[in-house]
Amino acid sequence: MGAGWWTTSNSTFMLTGVQLEAGSTASDFAHESFDETLRKCKRYCHVISTSGYSLLGLGMQYYSGTIFIDGGPIDMRVAPTMVAKSGTSGAYMYEKVFGNSAEYHHQIGLDGKTQEKHVVFNMSGTASRHGEAVRCSAHFAHLSNNEAFVYLDAEL
Repeated sequence: MGAGWWTTSNSTFMLTGVQLEAGSTASDFAHESFDETLRKCKRYCHVISTSGYSLLGLGMQYYSGTIFIDGGPIDMRVAPTMVAKSGTSGAYMYEKVFGNSAEYHHQIGLDGKTQEKHVVFNMSGTASRHGEAVRCSAHFAHLSNNEAFVYLDAEL
């Protein structure tokens, strides 16, 4: 690296594999696998869908018209909130499939039964289809910058 790199426009300094500690005695370096680091991060932010077509889960149509979707197990530090993109007229974001018949919606919700270990979504449906099994998916156009489309948040 040349002298004066810090005065150059858009210069960067990258550092990896460093453990900083206070005190006069160094402890052993704490090695951690990528999988372990990712597991720890998912306790705070769990991305479910980023682009294209993503299965959210399987569910059942309740007699009131609400569809309850089992999103599966998660491992978050507390019961999360959800961030999900919404569509506008003509830009449907979520798909539900009964048998071979697809229906499209603009929004999906996080059900109150969601806990830190299991996620449940809900979506509006038609009461006349009560008792039917349904496959629910994120179904949308590609977003710029590979932006998260549906994710769970359990930040501090």
